[in-house]
Amino acid sequence: MSASLAHQHNLAQRMDELESRRKQVDELWQKLEAADVELEAQKQAAEKASAKAIKRKQENENLLQRLMSAIKSRNSMRGRLGNMTMQRNRAIRQVETLTAQNREVMEQLKLSTDKLGEVYQQVGVLQTEYDQDMTELAQAYQAVSLEQRVHLPEQLRTLLEQLEREYTGVES
Repeated sequence: MSASLAHQHNLAQRMDELESRRKQVDELWQKLEAADVELEAQKQAAEKASAKAIKRKQENENLLQRLMSAIKSRNSMRGRLGNMTMQRNRAIRQVETLTAQNREVMEQLKLSTDKLGEVYQQVGVLQTEYDQDMTELAQAYQAVSLEQRVHLPEQLRTLLEQLEREYTGVES
């Protein structure tokens, strides 16, 4: 095999490696975008659960205030004691119901927050893998000689040089 054929063979191998890396980058990018979508959905779910929890808390405070008012009225108006007791008991049941609902919403919020934390971890892992792959790709491009680089399509060469600058800090 002549030197020129060997050179072309090596160049073809490197081009195949670069194409394979590009596909890996595309796949990682798609995973990262999917993780971003999931993250946004979890964030919205957490915000919605938080808003529900705040609303339930306000309702509980309002009912508690009504309960306190009912107790004061009962103490000052003995003739309405039976009616006030009934109102108080109803308010207590409502507070208990809302308290149980509040606990449920808070647990949902905790689950959403935990899920959000997991998604952030997954995004971090994907980002680390992406950065490692980009660094390897940039290092592989550094191994390509200037003579070989000249034969690469300009757009690919520009992209690879940008990766080289960003992930190795070296400019060719």
